[in-house]
Amino acid sequence: MVRRRTGSGSCDHVLENFDRSICAPDLLLTEVSGAIVRRANSDKGFADDARSALERVMLFWDHGGIALHRLTTDRVARAARIALELGHPLADCVYLSLAIELDCDLATCDAKSHAKSAGRYPGTRMLAEYGR
Repeated sequence: MVRRRTGSGSCDHVLENFDRSICAPDLLLTEVSGAIVRRANSDKGFADDARSALERVMLFWDHGGIALHRLTTDRVARAARIALELGHPLADCVYLSLAIELDCDLATCDAKSHAKSAGRYPGTRMLAEYGR
């Protein structure tokens, strides 16, 4: 599971070296695209790069670069229970819940999310750990 942050060297390493072994909730497509659009909207000099980045993201998804898992009511309900237990945002807990369900590592760039998730699931790793 990878939560991609635009411009993250660690994320690029993971995507280049773990092709086809990365999975995520289908929410990831909206989050990645949203992050690119937010940056372009706040930095007009990034608009051309944003268009190119969005095109690459769509091609990556269309070619199966990440195995997306559909959000279901059961998955959201499990994530909501974890979010309430941890006092943490639901979106982050969707990733955590899916990692638990699939018994796979949860990679994140967010130290706060890592701290909350690691206490609940030992498979939580900082994304930078994969670049070593």
